[in-house]
Amino acid sequence: MKPFDGQSKYSPQRNDVDRALGVLEWMRWCNGARLPERLRKAAIALARGGDQEIVHRLYCPTRKANRQNLGEIKTRTIGFIQTGLPN
Repeated sequence: MKPFDGQSKYSPQRNDVDRALGVLEWMRWCNGARLPERLRKAAIALARGGDQEIVHRLYCPTRKANRQNLGEIKTRTIGFIQTGLPN
């Protein structure tokens, strides 16, 4: 999984970059998770539109891949972010 493979087809505007960096700041609230690094990497890979197999390998390499794992990643990430936003 290399982020800069091939030609880029999209040139981000300044507002897009600011928005993306703002969203990445939210990931700090995932530090409350049991394995926060795995959750952050999987959530970012999922948000990038990454291959589901890669997301499974990042988040739960020992479990069998299924769509419930993707729902778990989304639910847990959203839960941590919603808990942190009001502060």
